[in-house]
Amino acid sequence: MLNKNDDENQSRPLFFFELIGAILLIILCFNFKSLFKSVYFYTFMNRDIERARDLLSGQLIFFGPETSGGGYLPGPLIYVLLALPLFFFPFWQSCFFMLLNFVAGMALGGWLWFRKRLGTVAAFTFLILLTLSYPSRSFVLLFLNVSYMLPFALVGILAASAAFSDPDPRRRARAFLLACVMVGLGLQLHFSILCLALAMLFMQALGPRLGLLRVDTKSALIGTAALCTCLAPYGLWRALQAVGLKFGQQGSYLGEAPGSLTTLLMLADYSSDVPLETTVQELALRIFAIVPLVLILTLMALLANALYEKWRGLPHSDNGGSEEDKRNLRATLWILFWGFFPFSYVFLVHMGRRYGMVFCLSLIIATILLQARLLKVRRATVLFNVFAIAALVFLKWVYFEINEKAAINWLAKTRHLLILILPMAFVFYSVRRTYKHAAAVMLSVFLIVALALIQRDIVAPRGLREKKVPRFHNEDWVKIWRTIHRETGWSYRNAIQRIFFVNLRLDEDPRPGYEQVARGAHGVYPGETRPDGFFILNTKYLKKKGDRGAYRKFLAEQRIPQEIKDGIASGDIELGEPMYEGTMVLPYRVKSTEKLPRYFHNLGQGYKRHERDLILDQIPGTEGTLQLGNSEWLFKWNECADLNPFCSTGMVVKTEPAGKGRLKVTVDALGSAISQNSPWVSPSWTQAWIEPYIELGCGSRVEKRVLFSSIGLMRQYGSNEFNELLQANNSLVAPLRREFEVDKCARLTEISAGRAASRVERLVESKELPARRLSVHLEPTVR
Repeated sequence: MLNKNDDENQSRPLFFFELIGAILLIILCFNFKSLFKSVYFYTFMNRDIERARDLLSGQLIFFGPETSGGGYLPGPLIYVLLALPLFFFPFWQSCFFMLLNFVAGMALGGWLWFRKRLGTVAAFTFLILLTLSYPSRSFVLLFLNVSYMLPFALVGILAASAAFSDPDPRRRARAFLLACVMVGLGLQLHFSILCLALAMLFMQALGPRLGLLRVDTKSALIGTAALCTCLAPYGLWRALQAVGLKFGQQGSYLGEAPGSLTTLLMLADYSSDVPLETTVQELALRIFAIVPLVLILTLMALLANALYEKWRGLPHSDNGGSEEDKRNLRATLWILFWGFFPFSYVFLVHMGRRYGMVFCLSLIIATILLQARLLKVRRATVLFNVFAIAALVFLKWVYFEINEKAAINWLAKTRHLLILILPMAFVFYSVRRTYKHAAAVMLSVFLIVALALIQRDIVAPRGLREKKVPRFHNEDWVKIWRTIHRETGWSYRNAIQRIFFVNLRLDEDPRPGYEQVARGAHGVYPGETRPDGFFILNTKYLKKKGDRGAYRKFLAEQRIPQEIKDGIASGDIELGEPMYEGTMVLPYRVKSTEKLPRYFHNLGQGYKRHERDLILDQIPGTEGTLQLGNSEWLFKWNECADLNPFCSTGMVVKTEPAGKGRLKVTVDALGSAISQNSPWVSPSWTQAWIEPYIELGCGSRVEKRVLFSSIGLMRQYGSNEFNELLQANNSLVAPLRREFEVDKCARLTEISAGRAASRVERLVESKELPARRLSVHLEPTVR
């Protein structure tokens, strides 16, 4: 039983040492140095960092990040948060460092809350579950706008629970106000926190029936007004935009967006084509990754204890705590229930985990509340320990069977148990003063740590999952770029147009890794030995890496454009010696440009228009031509209904004599709409040219050259046939340059540019557009 006379919370020296232990636990378990190496960097975060820099330069921004399928989050809070560290250190690392401080502060704040409410054991259990759980680490490593919502979600959940359980009406009113503010701010970071507002509305409406206390009407209205106030600047901006008063920075092109809900439903249906066996395995892994083992075993122990008492006719253990504690648990469970709805998307589409933050945090909080009940009863504590030991033995055996190296790896990872002895020592000192069955409680704490570790380690290995296209960590990008920069010395602008990533994740942005390498690099690079470009091959499943023909076979089996496969097979593309740095960096040279560009790439340009694309704005309207110089012409099309500049595409054609009646032609394909390899940047208009061509009138003869089979995003080049829009895409994208020579063209009379058709990706549909062609008639003297 709990010693009611315990003065633990009043002991200042004990609190001081426990605080040191909590900070050590956060540092050791999160392992911030490892997080910096393992973080993923996305196009979307690069977009937000660029906008934060715009904010620092004086540009007003009233909208938030784009949502799936179109529209914006209702407020620019993420840009304000990112601008703070960028003001002092203008690189992405400062933003990630601030995120880590956010998470560490959230963990410490949660520790203080639970220590005050439930005691030291509950407080440290919170830290263990938070810092060692797979979902928590995943939210940090995502490094997206949703990552910054962690503290807002935690404070919101704790405040909402208190708002409907605290016996003091004034404290309930303050808690409700705080929860509303957290929702209002959190909505500017990610829409999934809206489920917390729905849970609060539900509990306010049905409070007495649910065994909860209501907030008085005045306080409820004040809280609702506070939530709306957080969103008011965005609402005003949208209203003024609607009447034609435009001010502040404008968002990226959305066009006729199909809407977030429609897009999410479409993705759920799209993923239904995944084989059943794969789906079942994935779902089992996701459930195991999200639901704490500690929670499952705690429920089992409580149930077993209740059944034993009923069987033996013993009085029921009074471990429910006060009425306030019971209401707090009920409120948390209702928040958990409402949080399940956005989280349930994880069962339909693999990317749904980011929608489950409220659900995951509520699971951790519910686990702590139930653990606090369990530890008050000796028998229940012993049962939990028995179940936990059995589960650990079984899971260790399973883990060792799956991975032959797991035994050695896991034994190495158990050093965490030794490292945690120092912070745990403060817990044990408190346990001895608090519980009569202190030994059983001490063992429970150790087992909670071990369960959290083994659960995280079992989920982490990629070998347990479907063979998806794995993401590259920041450390992976640094290794890749170091290899390329060492060979070439290229700037990022030059390098990125010469790299073809085979099965690159759609949403990754390699720029930060390259800038990190380039900042510390210097030297002289041999220009003559530089390749034209590089293939970056994900060779995780390439078994014979030593086989010199293995990588050729690997490329031939991938869903990449046929021209590239044919070029490798014919020798028009000469492959160099592969360089291994965690993945394969394969240099190439284009030996013949008759059918191929000199270099090519498949990385989308993201949310900012390429500087070369701005030349298209010189021609107004839907299409047209313009002579840029004596032997240079611009061809432009815009097929969007509203003629937004983002939709403009075109070619710049330049000719020059090459001697002996030959003509050298250089063609640059341009346009933001054909420069994306992900449909998520512009969900309603991501374009691909089908068989773009140039026709040259050489006297009475017409010379036609097809630039490539397609330029721009094509579903057929998705790395996985079951989710072509989600994982990776190997489409060739603009800007793309073709150079070739034409024989017997001393008299150039006409230049035509066009394509056989176009395809527009709109997420919910893929729409085909008709052929387009523009011509320029020249004087006979023009060459």
